[in-house]
Amino acid sequence: MISREAREAMNLLERLLEFREDYFSNDCLNSEGRKVIEKVFLYLLNNEPLLKKRIAKLRKKPCYEDISRFYEGLRRLFREF
Repeated sequence: MISREAREAMNLLERLLEFREDYFSNDCLNSEGRKVIEKVFLYLLNNEPLLKKRIAKLRKKPCYEDISRFYEGLRRLFREF
C-alpha cells in the first residue's frame, strides 16, 4: 500500500511534468518548479530513505528528462507494493 505522502509526491511530480511550460525553463526547473520538487523530495525522504542518493543527484541537475525518468522509476516501485 502506498503511503499518503508518497501519493502526494507522485501527484506533484505528475503536475510538474504535465505543466512543463510553467515549471521548466530551457528544460531545467525554474524557481517555481524547484519549490514543488523540494516538497516532493521532503515527502519521499521521510518515507523512502533509500532514495536519498538519487534525490541528491536530482537536486544538482533538475532537468525535465531526469525528473521524468525518476517519476517512471517511482511508478514502477510503488506499483510493486
